[in-house]
Amino acid sequence: MPGKFGTLEERFWRHVHKTDSCWLWVGSKNQQGYGNISIGRVQGKSRCMLAPRLAWKIANGDIPEGLHVLHSCDNPPCVNPEHLWLGTQTDNNRDMRNKGRNPRPYAKLTESQVRDIRALYWESTEPVYYVPRLASEYGVTDDCIWSVVRFRDWRGI
Repeated sequence: MPGKFGTLEERFWRHVHKTDSCWLWVGSKNQQGYGNISIGRVQGKSRCMLAPRLAWKIANGDIPEGLHVLHSCDNPPCVNPEHLWLGTQTDNNRDMRNKGRNPRPYAKLTESQVRDIRALYWESTEPVYYVPRLASEYGVTDDCIWSVVRFRDWRGI
């Protein structure tokens, strides 16, 4: 049922500027540059949806649970369904690596180091006492090592 500003799809199209390749979202954006659109209120709070997700749903239907809408063009404001594909977070990380983009530009550790740290930690006979040595060896804090070995950080690795 349309609201006073039209249906969700009508409101979506009012914020899309089509170019020869990308269709750019010119409405509200989040801090990462992805478009977002209000989809209503739940328990008094405004709920939003990412514009690429809505573009996918308009063009292709529902998005299966656990999948993300990813960009082949790597342009966050793009909502062109031809530039969107479904994948997991692992697919997204792999795509970023293959394109030479670091998913963690400020990270002090690499994925390889994270794997090594976890292997060394879990293979140690006294892992609690091993944390300071790992932190010193990799040039990070004890808290960083704890976050890695307890999977608070780098969960997808």
